Amino acid sequence: MTSSDSILAPIVAVLQEAFPVEAELLGDEVVEDIAAGHAFGRAEGGSSIDLGTTMAALTVAAQFAVAALELYTLLKKNDKEAPTCAVFESFVEERVETSLDSVQRTRVTRICHRIYSRQ
Repeated sequence: MTSSDSILAPIVAVLQEAFPVEAELLGDEVVEDIAAGHAFGRAEGGSSIDLGTTMAALTVAAQFAVAALELYTLLKKNDKEAPTCAVFESFVEERVETSLDSVQRTRVTRICHRIYSRQ
């Protein structure tokens, strides 16, 4: 397993656990590509189902999960103790320009718990 695989695996797992319907719709290979940061364009032809919105949502979630993992690593390195999800959630709330609605808060919490439980 390469170092990029060790970073990619928890992100893929978080996406599959936090967004199970979306991940199943897209399939493992696409979820892995999204977690790896690969760019996708609009497909011409193919399925009659537009998966672009689903791919865009998982792309943002993957970027968020990477940021959560990096923040966890930095906080743990500085404090020598694992940060809690409450610390992460307050960090996110301080940096968004509007307050999180209940759906956003649930997603943030879900991603945080998935990331932090793997460390």
